[in-house]
Amino acid sequence: PWTRSSSTRGASASVMAVSINDDLSLRLDALNRLAPKFAPLLLNSAALQAELEQNMAVLSMFNYGAFVTQLDGTAIASVPLSAPRIGVNYIDRDYVAAALKDGKATISGPVVGKALHAPVVGMAVPIRDARGAVIGALAGVIDLGKSNFLDKIADARYGKGGTFLLVAPQQGLVVTASVKAMIMQRLPA
Repeated sequence: PWTRSSSTRGASASVMAVSINDDLSLRLDALNRLAPKFAPLLLNSAALQAELEQNMAVLSMFNYGAFVTQLDGTAIASVPLSAPRIGVNYIDRDYVAAALKDGKATISGPVVGKALHAPVVGMAVPIRDARGAVIGALAGVIDLGKSNFLDKIADARYGKGGTFLLVAPQQGLVVTASVKAMIMQRLPA
């Protein structure tokens, strides 16, 4: 029987990795473009919430919505409103901490969401004032249990029985896989 060479497997994985990287970059770019809109509104929670809701077209790239934090990491605006994030502090999440403390746009590994209590991947970018100082963060959240752009891995198969995994090596966890039951599973040592 005909089998694919390991170089074909590597090429398939590389193409998929480039596609996922492009999707992640697209989402970070969207957050970076939106963040400056929120800077003048951080002291007015009603206006901030309204602005967040007006940008749902862009934020729809995040299937569990988005939120804005103040400098201490506490969420002060959130979409959808059904996600109980307002008043919750996210400074202990690496992606929020990196945006607030280091001024870096960051993508998390898979974590159990504080509001959702299910596996999520978060992304955050800093919100800066007119002088460039970090004053808050804008975060988007992807629920790994719902349909999302990472499903191209879950839907992918290699040959008759092969599968794909997207792993977060720093955390030693499976982010998503062709077999959904593998999400959040620890990698072998």
